[in-house]
Amino acid sequence: MRRSIIFEKVLEFTPKNSPYRISKNITVHAEQVLKIHAGTDITFSQNTGIIVHGILQIVGTKYDPVMLHAMNGTWNGLCITFANADVAEQSRLTYLSVSGSKFGIRIESFLLPQIENIISNNNDNGLTILAYNDNNNFSDNIFNHTLKKITAINNRENGVSVRTAKQESGHFVLEEIVSESNQINGLLLEGTLHVTIISSQFFSNNKDGISTYLANGSTLEVYDSSFGSNGQHGLQIQNGQQVQVKCFSTTFKAHNSGEAVLVKNINGANFLLDDCRWRSNNGGIAFRDVTDSNLHLLNGNWMRNRGASVIADKIKGKTNILIENNSFRQNMFHSNTTLNSVIELGMNENDKDARIQIHDNRFLRNAVEIILLIGRTEPRNTPTNAEIIISKNSFVENLALNEVYLAANYVNISYNSFHNSEARCELHSGLKLSIGASINATNNYWGTANQEEVIFQF
Repeated sequence: MRRSIIFEKVLEFTPKNSPYRISKNITVHAEQVLKIHAGTDITFSQNTGIIVHGILQIVGTKYDPVMLHAMNGTWNGLCITFANADVAEQSRLTYLSVSGSKFGIRIESFLLPQIENIISNNNDNGLTILAYNDNNNFSDNIFNHTLKKITAINNRENGVSVRTAKQESGHFVLEEIVSESNQINGLLLEGTLHVTIISSQFFSNNKDGISTYLANGSTLEVYDSSFGSNGQHGLQIQNGQQVQVKCFSTTFKAHNSGEAVLVKNINGANFLLDDCRWRSNNGGIAFRDVTDSNLHLLNGNWMRNRGASVIADKIKGKTNILIENNSFRQNMFHSNTTLNSVIELGMNENDKDARIQIHDNRFLRNAVEIILLIGRTEPRNTPTNAEIIISKNSFVENLALNEVYLAANYVNISYNSFHNSEARCELHSGLKLSIGASINATNNYWGTANQEEVIFQF
């Protein structure tokens, strides 16, 4: 184990004496203070680092940041476990760059310093927050923090990670986060968390832009952010109960190996994606194995995606799906297949309480096998019993064999506009329907004044 630099109360590093070359650990005990001033450059020998229990004040400026980096090999990085709330409140990390280390910036406490304008580059991990009480008997297990202007790039594992223990609940605001080109995830969230993400970017991470394992009752809200070119998914939500996820005015683009958003194994959840833009993805959003949840897609713009823009697979229970006021334009089949749908909703056999409403959407110049497909995933040879309302949508100039294919018993499809000269069939009712089935297809416009010209296509 490396020995530590010995000091009494305050240890300061200034730009006047930098660059510093550190060959021992810097350990800051509970009663001590470490100050690193703007413009200071510190290099660390292999297996050395900064270990903090006391007050930490690393205060750079925009034009004179603090630089912490490796002398040779890999140093340990900056590890923080505050002894009490007082030292945390007096601690600050601003305009700091950490590179070439094992841990990057690692905080093992739900007591955090002020964090703003941080760059973590080429570490094993960028910024890791393990928000654990650690049996310190702090009175409050609910905590609130804001992290602003964090850049995590080229790290060998995750860019930013936030984890809580079972007994803790964390509220985080992440504002202007840039997490790019990390070898695993841009952002990893795990535990009972309430996270708000504002004006952030998650690009070119090898796995997901954001990957989550949220405990019951967690929430995630994303505003005015961008996801692009991540190796698997832009956003992945899985294995959660009673979680709430909202995305507003956010862009998902150029995800070529998986859907831009994947929601999997969810029960009792609420999802709202409003005013989002979906461009050139290999699949837009996929809901798989979802039970008793609300899935709302509103006011979206879906363009040049390959494969299904919206897919729901094995949906069951009292699940409500609302797709309203979206524009689907120039979406197309996968490059490796010729059979796809723009929207594909597949129910489970436990679907009699499910509700589907597709309202006021525009489907223009899409090139797929079917524009809108609704049926059952399991068992495939029986129609769904979900209650379905399809109204006030327009299907125009699409290159599709079927515009709408319904393997369903209870459908009201009305006040829609169909004008697709290349379609073999505008509305196809598939499979033998059950006794008592009800399909109402009145008051639609079929692209001609003479409804008899198209009625044979049902």
